[in-house]
Amino acid sequence: MQTPLILSIGTSQALISQLHKALPHCYFVHHSCESTALEDIMIQPPHTILFSPRRDSRGENRYLFLTRLDNLGFAAKTPCIVLSDAFSLEDKRTAFNAGATDYLVQPFTNSELAVRISAVLATRDCRQSLLHLNESLAQSKSVFLKSLATLMAMTDVETGGHLLRVARYTKVLLAHPTVQRYFPGSLSAQARKELSKAAILHDIGKIHIPDSILQKPGPLTCQEFEIIKTHTLYGGEFFHSLRQISDSIFLRFSEEIASSHHEYWNGTGYPRSLQAEEIPCAARIMAVADVYDATRTARVYKNAWSHALSTQYIMDNKGILFDPVIADCFYSRKDVFNNISGRFKKFPLTPSFSI
Repeated sequence: MQTPLILSIGTSQALISQLHKALPHCYFVHHSCESTALEDIMIQPPHTILFSPRRDSRGENRYLFLTRLDNLGFAAKTPCIVLSDAFSLEDKRTAFNAGATDYLVQPFTNSELAVRISAVLATRDCRQSLLHLNESLAQSKSVFLKSLATLMAMTDVETGGHLLRVARYTKVLLAHPTVQRYFPGSLSAQARKELSKAAILHDIGKIHIPDSILQKPGPLTCQEFEIIKTHTLYGGEFFHSLRQISDSIFLRFSEEIASSHHEYWNGTGYPRSLQAEEIPCAARIMAVADVYDATRTARVYKNAWSHALSTQYIMDNKGILFDPVIADCFYSRKDVFNNISGRFKKFPLTPSFSI
């Protein structure tokens, strides 16, 4: 087990002496001054910092070092205990605003200092464990996503290319400032990333549909089309069941998209005939991306449309089939859509894919 490194900054000789008496031998204490501390931290990041502000400094100037530390990203990883020479509520507030983890007023007992250091180190260890766990979960989710998408793409090469393209179209729309303002609630960069990933799995419910229907080299009968329509119900139910085990924004977007990407603005879509803002915004975005790619892609029973014709179809159906705001955003990015369509025309899905 690594010996915790405690970096003491700006401490007086008397305080240095107390630190050596207060801290057990299981800690390694290194002393520095403000002018060289940042360099020391970059060379060897400590487990905890003990910071003594200069007595002749006041207000925010007392904690400029902590502000610099925070700007460099060290404050989030390294807890800092302020050892103040005098107490005031304003000084304490300033210290915490600058990034301090704890605040201790001199004089203090050896046992009090040892307990405070032990507490912040325990908190640091918990935070590190949580970060590692989150990284592990993110990797697991990535494997899960790629496995499902690859499974869907095994039906035919065109499906794999379709999944990748619609994910990229969705990403383009989500980057549009109007879409970000229009989306209900806050749409952070992470949320946009999760939604783009969810778009890949919009047709997961088609796993339940017989290949004889999915790969039929011709138009579907009315009965076959009714069977095809159930893929939205199967997809929505699949992600809904996963959310009962462990919910996340990724699974919420996945459920919304899988169940509602064939709903139309005027209520004539399926499976629930939702209309306008009853349709989840994620699904409204997906509807435009999905229809654009479906019309641009050739099948045995139909020719591919031109970019101009697909664009005209979406704009003619603005406010009818498609959310008018999303349709306008699509139109302003239509050249990017065309570029993606051409660039990934024949692009089979592989386990190493990324969006």
